[in-house]
Amino acid sequence: IKLSLRLFNAPKDFVYVDFYDRYIDECRNPTAIRLSEVEQLKDLLYLADVDYKNKVILDVSGGPGLVAKSLAEKGAKVTVTELTAGSVEAMSEAFPISASVFAYDEDDLTELFDKNSLDIVMIRSSIIFARDLDKLFSEIKSILKPDGILLIETTVPTLGEVFWWQTMEYKFPFLFS
Repeated sequence: IKLSLRLFNAPKDFVYVDFYDRYIDECRNPTAIRLSEVEQLKDLLYLADVDYKNKVILDVSGGPGLVAKSLAEKGAKVTVTELTAGSVEAMSEAFPISASVFAYDEDDLTELFDKNSLDIVMIRSSIIFARDLDKLFSEIKSILKPDGILLIETTVPTLGEVFWWQTMEYKFPFLFS
């Protein structure tokens, strides 16, 4: 399966959530690319003048948890959600963060977090899995403090991106502009 995924060609019986169990290894053995993503996000927060130290942060579908780990090392209290229990367990064991299983269309963030309890909510490269954006934003509005920050990063649906990802229907079900 790993070789198939590396070549962007999965077998017909491939279960798409299995793709995200790769985070189990990635949280323990981060690649240079993953580590650069951490620095990119920290640069973005710096440029936006966002102080994340001592903040309560949610990283929705936060991959292998490396961003969360880095923010927690600077004093933030970070929770990461991810699709698979194996990934959540690996992050919880490896890093000083909280992690929970969460699927956009099946779960509700208001069941995981108290009202007005979060300073920052980050959705990085995963909003494409939310079929009901109204539901998602209603949940975020409830759990985010009134002066809180919502950061959304997503794949821009350029022609090149569409061609690149067209064989990975299980990965990017929606591309929002």
